[in-house]
Amino acid sequence: MAGFNLGDYITVNERIIEFYKRYPDGVLRAEILEMDETHVIMRAFAYRTPEDQLPSIGHAHETNVGNNVINKTSMLENAETSAWGRALAALGLEVSKAIASREEVENAKRREAEMSGSPVDTAPADMTLFNSIAELHKDLKCTTNKDKKAMLKEAGLGESFTVLKEEDLEKYKEFLQSKLQGQPGNDEEVPEGLDYNE
Repeated sequence: MAGFNLGDYITVNERIIEFYKRYPDGVLRAEILEMDETHVIMRAFAYRTPEDQLPSIGHAHETNVGNNVINKTSMLENAETSAWGRALAALGLEVSKAIASREEVENAKRREAEMSGSPVDTAPADMTLFNSIAELHKDLKCTTNKDKKAMLKEAGLGESFTVLKEEDLEKYKEFLQSKLQGQPGNDEEVPEGLDYNE
């Protein structure tokens, strides 16, 4: 794994975008094949149309054992995303360099480091960015999915995080920071009679 360049791998969300461009009526589905408190095995289906009799299929296995902080809380979601990435790769979407997605390679690198006893950076490169955004959401009292979608839309970035690239996430973080700066208590006096908690 040491010789792998993450820049050579496409993210699952990029494959999803391409899937819906090619197959606007397409449908992605996933099912749990096996799950307990330590691992999950998922199977995903990529239907080109709702009537597709031969959907593309992908599988993924994730564990929450070891130092993988992300899988401690999101093992199921990560397995689903990886399985979708595999199903979409089987359709030939964004596989010019590799079938594995960037997320799969990051996970494999973490597992390899854990098994070798090397120090493990448990967060992928953009996890720090996600954590920053989560903290800003909390500070802005933007806690429900509806609130977050509205905030994303207000930032001019659509209504879904799954299709955002890293540069979009950076823009969104800057947008949230500017929103936070504009709130009372952040170096700004509250005009009399104005209630920001309404």
